[in-house]
Amino acid sequence: MATHDYVIANASGAAVRADLNNALAAIVSNNSNATEPATTYAYMWWADTTASQLKLRNSTNDGWIVIQELDGTMLMEDGTAAAPGLAFASDLDTGLFRAAADRLGVAIAGSEMLHIDSDGMELASGERFIIKDNLTGLSLDKTASSNYVGIGWSESDTLGYLLYLENTADSDLILQCRENDVFTATAFQINKANGRIQLNSGVIFPDNAVAYFGTGFDAELFCDGSHLYLDLESGIGNFYIRDGGTTRFTFDDDGSFTATKTITAQQNIVATADYDSNFIANFNNFGNATTNYGINIRAGSSGGGGAGTLLNLQNGAATTVGQVYFSGATVTYGAFTAHHPCVLPAADDANAYPYGTLLEIVEVLEAEGTPASEDENIYNGLYYRVQRSQSSHSRKLLGAYGSRLETPDAPEDGNWHTAYILGDGHVLVNNSGGNIEVGDGIAASATAGIGQKATETPSMIIGIAQEAVTFANDTEEKLVAVQYGVQQFTPWS
Repeated sequence: MATHDYVIANASGAAVRADLNNALAAIVSNNSNATEPATTYAYMWWADTTASQLKLRNSTNDGWIVIQELDGTMLMEDGTAAAPGLAFASDLDTGLFRAAADRLGVAIAGSEMLHIDSDGMELASGERFIIKDNLTGLSLDKTASSNYVGIGWSESDTLGYLLYLENTADSDLILQCRENDVFTATAFQINKANGRIQLNSGVIFPDNAVAYFGTGFDAELFCDGSHLYLDLESGIGNFYIRDGGTTRFTFDDDGSFTATKTITAQQNIVATADYDSNFIANFNNFGNATTNYGINIRAGSSGGGGAGTLLNLQNGAATTVGQVYFSGATVTYGAFTAHHPCVLPAADDANAYPYGTLLEIVEVLEAEGTPASEDENIYNGLYYRVQRSQSSHSRKLLGAYGSRLETPDAPEDGNWHTAYILGDGHVLVNNSGGNIEVGDGIAASATAGIGQKATETPSMIIGIAQEAVTFANDTEEKLVAVQYGVQQFTPWS
């Protein structure tokens, strides 16, 4: 912040330079200071940091004109009807002025025509609100008749008034068409007692025209020419579909959908969302009873028998990754891999392990649950604290590492992973036991997390090799396809 008298006094070179720098500092900061400059000039700027206002010295150099707030808010003089604070260069008595505190006035030809304040907008006494066209104009005024107020063409036009309000204590607001001074039809009527609108011939909305609901425009209904949309503003609550006051369907503001009765669909039901870190749907039927069943899937021939697909599973690229089939009374699953949930050492959680790394059990843990009864013997399931296999032919094998288990309710602060234990998959192996043939058992090697061909009798193995593998050297490691299954195994002789 700097001010200056803008007079460069005679002095040594360094002193003159300092004086010039001070003058320039005052210029670039608009003489910013908490108090006005000691020396003032007509039309000079002052950034008043006390009032947080930018000011301009008047032409007679005896006062300041406030231009705007230092945060950019524009300001102007109050003005009067005769000399508005905001006027036009070629019409100085027409514009806006501050008629009083919290009151905006509009001046035309030096007279106040209307003002706006907290009570609304008010025309000057004796003035009418008129929207003119090329002919006679549209006016809002009391008609010659004493029983209603109307909006319409001037009384010289034969169409007369289009909107009228009955001049009685219990009247309704009625919109009617009139031709040759005769009312020909009622378009709609608003009941004064309950506020309901009666439409006599329907309402037509053009494409993309929006019908709003709620004082904050909380809901929008519109058609884009192809589809009908109901748009609810975020955070306003739920959308309900009711039948005689009974809620049948609920759309929660978090995107959830609830049906209280049977849903019958004649075609596909498709739910599409981009719902990160959560599930697209939940089906809840819980209570203190074992007869609260889950989901019933019915598919295939209506006559029964035969074969069919009950459930098809796809990834995000719409590639099928598995199905649940039936053939007669038999259900099959494919492709199939089962896993145990497990927890890695804290130091390994962030980067986890390569796919197929052998895991061994460190500790068996019981999952926490909320049983429906007070029976403390209810079993809630197990999970495992694991590490990479640590010794050759370890008997502590659990499975092969799959991936991080992405689920919104993961325990252990997200340190939640999969150990593949059954079905198809792979194991990382080396040639500690030699090359591998189809049918060989895969056991742990002396290298942490790496398997080998089982050679001890008996051996604890993680699965049976499904392909032959030849190693190029002693350090090479390969993924070998296996059928998982921890078991005691006798190597082939």
